[in-house]
Amino acid sequence: MTKQEFINNNLFKFIGCNCEMECATTKSEDNLYLIGLNYSGRYEDDDCYFSYVNAETGEITSDTWTTRAACPDFHTYLRPTVKTAVENGWLSQEWVDNYVTTKWNGKKISVINDLTHDLRHITEVFVDKQLSLPVEISNRCRKFKESAGILLSAKKVRIPYGWDNYEVQAKVLGSDNKIYTINFFHCTCKVLDDLREELINHVDEFEDTQAIYDYIVNYNKVDVSGCTDIDNEKAAAKEADFKEKKMLDLIAWCKSKAPEKSYEDIMEWAEKIYNKNYGK
Repeated sequence: MTKQEFINNNLFKFIGCNCEMECATTKSEDNLYLIGLNYSGRYEDDDCYFSYVNAETGEITSDTWTTRAACPDFHTYLRPTVKTAVENGWLSQEWVDNYVTTKWNGKKISVINDLTHDLRHITEVFVDKQLSLPVEISNRCRKFKESAGILLSAKKVRIPYGWDNYEVQAKVLGSDNKIYTINFFHCTCKVLDDLREELINHVDEFEDTQAIYDYIVNYNKVDVSGCTDIDNEKAAAKEADFKEKKMLDLIAWCKSKAPEKSYEDIMEWAEKIYNKNYGK
């Protein structure tokens, strides 16, 4: 979300009714100007929540109108809008700019708090993204024997058992430069509080929420170009073993079909057959 998108979708909004056109265009006697409202029409009763700024003090206040109680007429709650007040010089543009900045930073801080509240939330948001978050590993984990590692990614994987029918698998980098696949349940991240504080300290620098996501993805960035994924290593070993056994049969078949061919030609022929039938 960009700052402009946030302003368009969240600020100075008249939600639930089309009464903005009914707002006065003359100076307010009590110096209150309407920032926005939220009208909710229900089967039993209607409610509307108003927010105002006092142009003299800069203070933000709120009020509620409802059909649940004996409230004054709805239209007595309406005031000239902030936009009208600025256009006529009743409210400073500086106040509006400061208000927008405060609300925008509040939105970014909310995103930061959501992302760093729980490690699971981060991994859900950054599916298929490479992370570099230091994590502690439970001693109950059989596939990773170290007490700490670097969480690179996590994803949900379907399993044939359990009522949820899936588990979250994490890719974790060990000190041996090998990447292990373990159950995400074994990972805890003590760095989240530090990460949250660091992000909040930089909140003014983030132009949009995407920049926050990028910051987390690049946090503690590690180079994995020279690392070995254990899963890939096992798969490669399994494929090599299969090919070794299958090639013996193919070589014998090729020799039986063309005994006059040279050893090099037989090997090339067998390799072509293997690649055609079993190659990736």
